[in-house]
Amino acid sequence: MTPRPTLWRTCRVLANRTRLRIFRRLAQQPGQTVSDVARRLRLSLPVTSQYLRALEARGLLSARRVGLRVTYRPSAASDGGRVPG
Repeated sequence: MTPRPTLWRTCRVLANRTRLRIFRRLAQQPGQTVSDVARRLRLSLPVTSQYLRALEARGLLSARRVGLRVTYRPSAASDGGRVPG
């Protein structure tokens, strides 16, 4: 059985504009790597990686290793990644 993230912790992860921008970007264009997201949003690789891992830990993103790269996309639990607005 997979543990479900608490609502409070999920809200804390989403209470950051940069993480919201990352989530929105992946909802619009799933399957991007850390480098893709960092380049598009003009963020450092370490910050982008940390934020992606936080979103994944809350169950909002799923990660998939493809060779040496890890691609991210909204998880099925996050309503297919649809972000209003």
